Amino acid sequence: MESVKKKQILCYDSGIGGITVLAQAKQVLPDENFIYFADVTQVPYGDKNHEQIRRIILTHMEELLDDRIKAVLMACNTGTAVCIKDLRAKYGIPILGLEPALKPAVENCRGKILVLATALTLQEEKFSHLLAHLQATNPSQKIILEPCPGLADLVEESPTNPDAINYIFKKIAPHADGLEGIVLGCTHYVFLRPFLQQEFPKIKIFDGNLGIARLMKKTLEDSDLLGGEGTVLWKFSETDPKQVSMLENKFQTYYEFWYNNLQNNQS
Repeated sequence: MESVKKKQILCYDSGIGGITVLAQAKQVLPDENFIYFADVTQVPYGDKNHEQIRRIILTHMEELLDDRIKAVLMACNTGTAVCIKDLRAKYGIPILGLEPALKPAVENCRGKILVLATALTLQEEKFSHLLAHLQATNPSQKIILEPCPGLADLVEESPTNPDAINYIFKKIAPHADGLEGIVLGCTHYVFLRPFLQQEFPKIKIFDGNLGIARLMKKTLEDSDLLGGEGTVLWKFSETDPKQVSMLENKFQTYYEFWYNNLQNNQS
């Protein structure tokens, strides 16, 4: 059992967005061994159709899910919406996936809520069911859905990209009057959270990162799978050695940047 506990948690995303999830998960699960996979040759997923994304993810998982992996953290809202059911049906390990944190937003807001996500995430059946349930149980709650085409690309260039910051400000501005909550429904957008908090200090910002990290901890505890050596490894769909080396440095830098950001906000 000790050897099983030391196996890795696979954290999967199309690019850098899932780093915000990994950093949060490492705060909650500091001793776990993580391997982060970024599909950098296909990023972003949000501009592809359902079947393209499903095929891409299932193909990668065939290679990634070997006997070194004890659990999967799908750190991509779009990926979760498209194929989390397929993955759970095929593989006999815990597989957790992110979805827009609309439920906690509804629980903590009485005023207007704005959901920012990729168009595909907002269109998928999984989110549609969540939205319908919350609207049925909270009929007076005003929920606005705002797709953000191209925003993940801008964040992928840099998590502090001024063009990404300006883009998201412009998406929020028409809804700002009476707005109480913003849901960041893509892990790329979470990098913009500090700028949103500064620009809109009275608006509550929600993402699913802490919730999914805590759920992973409980899942591993319940399965007696907690344990590891606290390692983080990087893997990419890119295979050129020079490119891989550059990507490792880039992703490690962004990971340390966001991990420290979380630490500073806690202190």
